[in-house]
Amino acid sequence: MTLGATEQSVPRNAEAIAAFLLALPGALQDVGAPEDWIGNYGYGCSIHPDLWYKPVSMKLNRLEAFLSQSSDQRIFRAGWSDMDIAAADGSVSVAVSHEGYARINGTDPGLVEKLAAHPAIAKTSIVTTGLKA
Repeated sequence: MTLGATEQSVPRNAEAIAAFLLALPGALQDVGAPEDWIGNYGYGCSIHPDLWYKPVSMKLNRLEAFLSQSSDQRIFRAGWSDMDIAAADGSVSVAVSHEGYARINGTDPGLVEKLAAHPAIAKTSIVTTGLKA
């Protein structure tokens, strides 16, 4: 069993999570998200647990490479692992869960709403927001 892997027999919403992560960098650029980002690998990622939740700083234009390399190297496995990505200023954040969903939150409700409503993001069935209805 992979270090930190859950005991579930199948990944949860793996294809939807992979599609969401593929669309995320472009959607963030489209909605005018900040340039500075922090990524964190979490539970279930195939790295030593001491490295979970350690910040990795990047610019928005490198987010696509970070996400694709994390998947290609099987560090992050959609539907099995957790990953957090947040603007350094806290305005918007995305938490991807091994439980099969992605949660968009942040201190800028307008930006959170724009991202959640972006056509590439809204078409996925896995997204929730931290905003009150």
